[in-house]
Amino acid sequence: MAENLHYEDLIRAVFSNQHGEDLMAIWQRMYGDQISFVQGIGNEAVAYNEGHRAFYLTIKTILEDKTK
Repeated sequence: MAENLHYEDLIRAVFSNQHGEDLMAIWQRMYGDQISFVQGIGNEAVAYNEGHRAFYLTIKTILEDKTK
């Protein structure tokens, strides 16, 4: 079954309910509204934060794409 679905379709299916919307709202506050750089943290921590932010933004972009 999953082999026939494109990963973007899987993401839309997983996040197309109230739980998914709630999780995206939490991630918006945690990753979307925050910058990756914080004064005093090392480069590795900035890269780690940016990885979380990039993951969230990728999912958000897929969910907002109305052409599919």
